Amino acid sequence: MFQPRRLPWPVALGFTLAAAVLLVWGAHGITQKARQAILDRDAELTARVWGEFLVANLGSIADLLAGRPVSEADQRLLSCKRQTAAIFRFKIFDGNGLLRHVADCGRWDDMHRVAQGERSSDAAAVAQSGSPQVFARRGDGVSRPQLYAAAFMPLALEQDVMGVIEVYIDHTARARMLESVLLTAGASISALAGSAFALPALLALWHARERRKTAHRLRHVASHDELTGLLNRSALVERIDQLMARKTEFAVHFIDLDRFKDVNDNHGHPVGDALLREVAERLLHIASDSICVARLGGDEFAMVQELAPADELASMRLARRIVTAIDLPFHMGEVEARIGASVGTSLYPRDGQNRERLLVAADLALYAAKRAGRGRAVGFESSIEEERRSRQALEARLRQAVEDEDFEIYYQPLYSTDGKTLRAFEALLRLNAEDGTPISPAVFIPVAEELRLIDRIGQWVLREACQTATLWPGSISIAVNLSPLQFLSGSLSTIVHSVLDETGIDPRRLELEMTESVLLEKPDAILAQLNIIKSFGVSIALDDFGTGYSSLSYLWRFPFDTLKVDGSFMVGLNDPASRSREVLDTIIALGRVLNLHVTAEGVETREQIEVLRELHCDFVQGFLLGRPVRSTEVASVILEALKPRDEEPPLILPQRKQA
Repeated sequence: MFQPRRLPWPVALGFTLAAAVLLVWGAHGITQKARQAILDRDAELTARVWGEFLVANLGSIADLLAGRPVSEADQRLLSCKRQTAAIFRFKIFDGNGLLRHVADCGRWDDMHRVAQGERSSDAAAVAQSGSPQVFARRGDGVSRPQLYAAAFMPLALEQDVMGVIEVYIDHTARARMLESVLLTAGASISALAGSAFALPALLALWHARERRKTAHRLRHVASHDELTGLLNRSALVERIDQLMARKTEFAVHFIDLDRFKDVNDNHGHPVGDALLREVAERLLHIASDSICVARLGGDEFAMVQELAPADELASMRLARRIVTAIDLPFHMGEVEARIGASVGTSLYPRDGQNRERLLVAADLALYAAKRAGRGRAVGFESSIEEERRSRQALEARLRQAVEDEDFEIYYQPLYSTDGKTLRAFEALLRLNAEDGTPISPAVFIPVAEELRLIDRIGQWVLREACQTATLWPGSISIAVNLSPLQFLSGSLSTIVHSVLDETGIDPRRLELEMTESVLLEKPDAILAQLNIIKSFGVSIALDDFGTGYSSLSYLWRFPFDTLKVDGSFMVGLNDPASRSREVLDTIIALGRVLNLHVTAEGVETREQIEVLRELHCDFVQGFLLGRPVRSTEVASVILEALKPRDEEPPLILPQRKQA
C-alpha cells in the first residue's frame, strides 16, 4: 500500500510560509482592488448626485453653459461654500469640453489653478459618449489631497446631454478607513477561509449605507435653506403638492420682513444674517407639527398650515401671531433691532385650485398688507387682485409717460391779497390714462415715487415749467413742487443749476415748494442742498404748512422764504365756533417775525379773501381767483390780470428779508 512520503519539517515550514506569503499577498491585492473599485463607484455616484442636484436647482444653467451671466441666487449656489460628500472642487464644461465654471470648496483652494476657457478632451469625450469616467489621482497632501478622484459625469436634461461636470472628491480619509476594514477582513479570510464568502456581502452593506448617507446629505442640501436650516422654496412647493393630492384644506402664509434693509445697511450683513436666523427660530417656535416653515430667499419666509375642515379663521389667527412675534425686539449680541412683518394669506381650495394660483393669491395678499402700511396680516380677496391689475396698468402708463414725456403741466395763478395783482403760477403735473381719463396726482405721484421715477419726472417738470415761464412777463414767477425723494440723491442743486442755465430764466422768478415730510430724514443733508439752491437766488416755500408736525425749529433753521398755509384752514374761516381765524392770525404774525411771506391756499369765497386781507396775508391762491389752466391758456389769464395795472413796473416775487 502506497504510503505518502513525509516532507522534512524545514521544507514543510518553507512551503507553509510561502503559502502564507502568497495568501497575504493575494489578500492584499484583492483588498487594494476592492478598495479602488469602491472608491471609483463612490466617486461616480457622488458626481452623478451632485450633477443632478445642480441641473435641478440651477435655473440659469443654460446661460452658464452658453457663457452668459447667471442669476445672483445661482452664483451663490455655484460658489460651493458648503462641503458635501468630500467634494472639494468641481468644474462645469459645455458640450464641446470648454470650461465654463470652476469652484473650490475646501482647503485645497490653490490646487492647479485654471482659467475659464481651457478645453478638456476627457470632458468632450464624456459629452459625446454620455458615459461617465473616473480617474484616481494621488497628491502630496499639501497642495492637493493624498488620494482623490476626478469624476466626469454628463449633465443631462430630458435625456439630452447639455454639458459635463468634473467633480473632485477627497478619498484620503475614506481610503484609510476602507483599507483598515479590508485588511482586517483579509486577515480574517486568511485565518478563516469560510469568512471570504461573507466579505463581499459586508462590503456591499457598508457601501450601501455610505451611499444612503451621501444621498441623504445631498437631499437635505437640496431641500433646506443653508443660512437658517428651514425648508427652501422647492421643498415648500413639494409640500403644497402633497396636500393638494390628499385634498387637504390648508393656508399659505407669505411673510415679508419690514425694515430689514435698515438693519443690513446700519449694522452689516453678519448682523442681518443673525437676525434672519432669529426670525426662523421664532417662526419655528409658533409652528405646530402640522405647519411647515420655509425661507424663500432674502427676507421672505413662508408657512404652510394644515386646516381642519371649515376652519378658515385659524389661518388668520396664525397670521396675527406671526406679526406679533416678529414685532418684538431682536437681540444679536450688542445690537438690538425692531423690524416687523407683513403677512399675506391664501386658502386652499377657496383662493386657488392649483399651486400657481394659490401662490399668486398669497403674494397679492402680501402686497396688499404692505400697501396698507406694513406690520399687518391680510387675507386674499378678489378686490385685491383687481387693485393689483389697476396698479400694474398705472405702472405701465407711468413708465410709458416718462419715456415719451407724455405728461402735461397745468398752471394755477397766485395773487396778492387784493385779488388783482398776479404774482405767480404754480406748476401742477397732470397725467391721463390711455383712454384720456385724468389720473389724480394723489394716485400716480406716490406710485412714481415707489418706482423711483420721480427724479426724472421732477426734472422734466422743472425744465418745462421754467421754459414756459420765460415767455411770461418778468413780474410773474413760477412755483414748482418737489417730492421728498428728489432730495435723497443729493444732486438736486446740480439739477436746478442746470435748468437755470439751460432755460435762462431769472433765478429770482423760480420758487421751489417742499412739504414738511422732506425734513423727517437727513435734515442736515437737505439743509446743505437748500443753502446751495438759495445761493442761486431761488426762493424756497414750505408747502401745506399746518397739516404736519410743524416744528417751529425748522422755520428759522431752514432758508424758507414763504409759508403756504394748507387750504383746510379756509373751511372754518367764517365760522365763529372755529379757531381757524386765530390760527391763521398766529401763522401770519409768525411769518412777519421770521421775515417770511405767507400764502393762503384753497380760497374759494369772497368772505375768505376779505378775512385774509384783514389779517394782512401776503398772497392767496384758490378756485375763486383762478383754476389750473393749460399752458396755452396762461396768456389770457396774464392779459386779463395786467389790464388795469399796465402802469406798474415789473414786480418779482420778494425774497425773504435778511435779518
